[in-house]
Amino acid sequence: MLWVNTCINLVNTGDEQNQREVMYVLSQIGIARPDVALSMLKNMISKRIDENSLSKIIRVIGETIRGPLAGKVLPMLEEIKQKYPLLKEVFDNSIIEIRNSEKTKPLSPNSKENLLLNSSFEYGLSGWNSTGGSVAYIPVKNLGSGQHCVKGIEEREDNLGRLYQDVTGVLIPGRKYKISGWIKTEKVEAKGERGGAVLALNYVDQFGWTPRDGFVMELGWKEKEKRMVGTRDWTYFESEEFTLPPMPSDCIALWFLLDFNDGKGTAYWDDLSLTEVK
Repeated sequence: MLWVNTCINLVNTGDEQNQREVMYVLSQIGIARPDVALSMLKNMISKRIDENSLSKIIRVIGETIRGPLAGKVLPMLEEIKQKYPLLKEVFDNSIIEIRNSEKTKPLSPNSKENLLLNSSFEYGLSGWNSTGGSVAYIPVKNLGSGQHCVKGIEEREDNLGRLYQDVTGVLIPGRKYKISGWIKTEKVEAKGERGGAVLALNYVDQFGWTPRDGFVMELGWKEKEKRMVGTRDWTYFESEEFTLPPMPSDCIALWFLLDFNDGKGTAYWDDLSLTEVK
């Protein structure tokens, strides 16, 4: 309930960036629990007290709500529209935008659901965390898929400079998974065979480092012809399916991460994916 109230408060600030991030989270919840997400959305809308504020949030809903939740939102918008005749055009535009999106189609049982949040950085760094130090990760505009990607700038080779999502408990040992994504580099220097820009799924210790027995899957350094050092254009990586091993005794979490692996320079990542193979 506390988390729900926090979302409602963020929506009610009137700040569109806050509203967009909350709507994105609701879309993610809607993949597994559309009824719960719909109830939360109704609660948020019920807190709006004036037509100007309601108009803003309805526009944001039209631009951001996607996935299985969209199919349930459409009837709700049609119903609420009847109560606000002066906002008919705003409601109609949002309804049309949701209907026109290909993402409104419900996931089929055979669909590969991306287990990552904000995997293309269209919502900034929402859902991501950084280990900090001498590295900086910045959402930037991208000429490729979508409108944004993430840019990493690492100044030191010995820094733990990771951008990550903690997926502990989301993935189950013994099940099969795949990871994929795009990487681009500019003047990346690296020492050792493992150096270079990578995307990975690894177990980590209490400090965020990966012990020798914690490596699960890394992309970007093994393939010699596609090793992401120096300056390379956008390159796509996709792992083979692999079975997630149990967490080692010297680790405390499982991270999907972006890293320079004993390297420094500038790199970009986009369209990341972590899926279960069923």
